[in-house]
Amino acid sequence: MRLAIIVLVFWLGVAALADVVSGDPNAVDKHASPFSPPNAHHILGTDAARRDVYARLIHGTREVVFVGGLAVTILLVAGLAAG
Repeated sequence: MRLAIIVLVFWLGVAALADVVSGDPNAVDKHASPFSPPNAHHILGTDAARRDVYARLIHGTREVVFVGGLAVTILLVAGLAAG
């Protein structure tokens, strides 16, 4: 139970601080090559459009947390209504 709470708080923190811990997820690095491997500037490398994979991953957690919270809320309301 404690581990689940720790993991939940961690991911909520990552979603809340995405702008602080990573850069712009849509910024194109013209100096990087497409699909470059991990390096000092791009922790997880770059994709085909030369965007930072780490920044895109961190900013993607916002959508995942929102969709998960929305699903829980909808099912909670439906369950309470069903009795």
